[in-house]
Amino acid sequence: MTGRAADNLKTRLRSDLRAAMLARDTKQAAVLRVLLAAIDNAEAVAIEERPQSLQRLDFAEGAAEVSRRVLGEDEVAAILTEEISARRLAADQMAALGRADRAGELNAEADVVARYLQDQS
Repeated sequence: MTGRAADNLKTRLRSDLRAAMLARDTKQAAVLRVLLAAIDNAEAVAIEERPQSLQRLDFAEGAAEVSRRVLGEDEVAAILTEEISARRLAADQMAALGRADRAGELNAEADVVARYLQDQS
């Protein structure tokens, strides 16, 4: 992938989300929405990185816009890895509580995310 790894992945996720919605696969669609949100959140500029001074600009000069961060391949891989880890941990906890059904669902979600991590490599 190029330096725009997040953009490439988000394009694929959106395409897969549309397909999941058309297939009425609500579980897959939910996972894809979470992945898109996680990437969007990681692209957000931290408050301390925003310009400190405000100046008056004419309408449509980008007065309220701040460029989003560009994520590299390593950062995107870290996001996906964290999503997988969170689901696996929750699955282990559910299994320990005797909720094998929910643990199975969480592991299935982790497998969906893992597919995107493998494809990125």
